[in-house]
Amino acid sequence: VFGRCVAGRSLPVLSGPMASPYSTPLKFDLQLSTAQALEVWAAKSHDAAMKLLMRIASLPDDDEDPTVAIWVEFMYLTLLFGKENQLTAAKTLLLFSVVNATHTAAVSAAVERTMTKQSCLRFFADSLLAATKAAAPADRFTVSEVKLITNWFSTTYVPTMKLHQYVFTRGQVERKSELELFVCTPADPPALA
Repeated sequence: VFGRCVAGRSLPVLSGPMASPYSTPLKFDLQLSTAQALEVWAAKSHDAAMKLLMRIASLPDDDEDPTVAIWVEFMYLTLLFGKENQLTAAKTLLLFSVVNATHTAAVSAAVERTMTKQSCLRFFADSLLAATKAAAPADRFTVSEVKLITNWFSTTYVPTMKLHQYVFTRGQVERKSELELFVCTPADPPALA
């Protein structure tokens, strides 16, 4: 739900699944529980964590869709950021949902021509503020955490936002071709005397 007015200003209100005010959300919506986030954090390797996230999102392990791989990896990197910066699981999940909502808004087809890098960062900041206000006092981000998170997001996602928009909104061309091979084994060499 978006659009609550505070002091004459409209701010996003984040309740339940994150939504975009720009257009309809994509199929990439994942709500993690604390136990699932801790399980991803405990994975022995990057690949194991990625496979676990794919199972949680009910995606097949052998999915060859590059958009799925990009999305799952970015969501994993968001969880990893929370772990490496010692955010609590609740704060990490809050960040996870804000990042996912921002990504969904950025790559929605209707947004492609209207969302700039600056408006993407603004959407992220507004969503982070609204989510922080809506969180329990113990789960709210501190000023130093907000600076750290904003710096991370502005140096990881924002520079590649246009690439994400392109990959997620353009149809991928698949060309199939067949090739017949004729394999000829060489004759045995003459025996040496």
